[in-house]
Amino acid sequence: MNRFVAQLSAGVLGLFGSVLVIFATDFVVSAHSVQAASYTVDALPIDPRKPATLYAATFDNDSGYTLTITPTPTLAPNVHQLQVPAQAASINGPRISEDGGVVFYDDRTNVFLATTDGLHGRAITAVQSGICIEPYPSEDGNLVAMKCSANVTGQNPDGNGEIVLRDLIHDQYIPITISGDTFTNHATDIGADGSSVLFTSDANWAGKNLEAIDELFLFHGGQYNQASEGGFEGNYAIEPGALSRDGNLVGYVRLIRPHEDSAFLLYDARTGQTTEPVACHPMGGYLFTRDGKSLVYAAGTTCDGTLTLPLRIYIERFGNERHALLEFSTLDQGYVREIASNTDGSRIVMIVKYNTPDALTYASLFTASGSQQLPEIPADASALTFDGVGRKLVFVSQKQLFVADLALDSDTPTPTSTPTPALARCLGDCDASGDVTVNELITMVNIALGSANISLCAVGDADSSGTIEINEIIAAVNNALASCSAS
Repeated sequence: MNRFVAQLSAGVLGLFGSVLVIFATDFVVSAHSVQAASYTVDALPIDPRKPATLYAATFDNDSGYTLTITPTPTLAPNVHQLQVPAQAASINGPRISEDGGVVFYDDRTNVFLATTDGLHGRAITAVQSGICIEPYPSEDGNLVAMKCSANVTGQNPDGNGEIVLRDLIHDQYIPITISGDTFTNHATDIGADGSSVLFTSDANWAGKNLEAIDELFLFHGGQYNQASEGGFEGNYAIEPGALSRDGNLVGYVRLIRPHEDSAFLLYDARTGQTTEPVACHPMGGYLFTRDGKSLVYAAGTTCDGTLTLPLRIYIERFGNERHALLEFSTLDQGYVREIASNTDGSRIVMIVKYNTPDALTYASLFTASGSQQLPEIPADASALTFDGVGRKLVFVSQKQLFVADLALDSDTPTPTSTPTPALARCLGDCDASGDVTVNELITMVNIALGSANISLCAVGDADSSGTIEINEIIAAVNNALASCSAS
C-alpha cells in the first residue's frame, strides 16, 4: 500500500502505517463516487447505509487518487438538519417566519424555503435570467418580500432590482416597486401580515429624495412613506432598518460623517414623526425587536458614542432603564459575532468570540432570569434567526441549515436520572451505557475538531484538558473493540 494525498474537510483520527482511521460520509476518488465498503476495511465494523460511520480502512494509491472527506456533523438531541434541495448553491440570509414554521433563504440566484420540521425544502422562485434574493417572510410564511431583477411580475423588462411580494397561497408575484430605471432597491423587512414592506432605495418614492441618495421607504397602506431623514446628501449614512410586526414603526441607525457619530431613530408611520427613543448612541450593530418596543445595542459607559470602557451590550425597553447583558473590559477581550432575538426581546441568543489562545467561542441564551450557555450551537454557527416566542433558533453550520429547539421557561422540565460519575465509566462511554459505540466515537471526533462541545462527552477528556486529543480517541477506539469491561 502506498501513501496517498488527502483533501480533508474534517474527520481524520490518525494514520497508522497504511491504515487510516477516519469518520466520513462518502469517498470521492478521481471524480468517481464509490461505496466505502469497496475498500479494504480494518478493525471497525462498517455500515455504508448509515449517513455517518467511523471507518478504519486501507487504500491503494498506485494511481495517484485523491480522497475527499465530507463529514455529517454530530447533532445534539434538540437540533436537527433542515432540507436543502440540491439545486441550492449556497445558503444566504436565512430568516424564519414568526410562527416558527418555515425558513426562507437565497443562493444568490433563487429563493428557497425549508420547513422547520425538517421534512420539506424547495425553491419558491425559478428564475432563468436575473436573480431573486433577500427574502423576508410574513408571520405565517405565506407572503415573502424579496428583491428581484428577474421579470417575475411581467413589469420589469429592463431587469432592474425591484421589490416584489411572493404570494405562496395564490402562487403569484406582486410588484411593490416599479422603478423603470437604474435605481437601486433592497428589501429590508416585512410586517407580520405582509401588508407593510420596508426597503432601501435611491429612487424618489415619496417626493422628498431629490438628491437620489439611499433612504428607507415603507410601503404601508398602499402608499410610500420615506422613513429615514433626508437632505444630508453624503454627510450621513443609514444602516439597514427594521420594521415592527404591526408595520407602523421603522427603527434604524443614522451615522453622521466624518466623525461617525450615531443615533438610533424611530419613525412612526401613523404620525409621520421621527423620535430618538434611547439616549445612548449605539456603537456597531444593533437589534430592533419585532414588537417595536426594545433595542439591543453596544455602547460605552458614557453612552455618547465615544469609546469608554467597559463596552457593554444593553437591552433597553423604550421609556425604561437599560440593562447590561454582557460586558467587555478591554477592546481585545472579545466581541459578539452573532445575535438574534425573539419578538419582544425576552430571549436573546448571542455568539461571543473571546480573544483567548484557544479562540473560545460559544453561544448563550439571555433571559430575564439570567444567561445560560448553549453547547448544542456549534462554534461556527452563523446567520442566526429566532422565531416569535424564542423556541426555534435557526443557524448555518458547515454550509448546512439547522434548527435548535430551545426549551421555554414555561416548559415542564423532563425528569432526568442522576448520571454515573465520569470516573466510573470507561473512556469514550459518553452515555454511561457500559459500551463505547460508533456514534460516541463520532462525537469525540467532532469535539476534537471543534464542531461539538466537550459537554457532549466529558468522559472522553481523560486528562481534563477541556478538549479531546488523538490519544484519547485511540483509547476510545480500543475500548470499542475490547469492550469497556476489559479496559
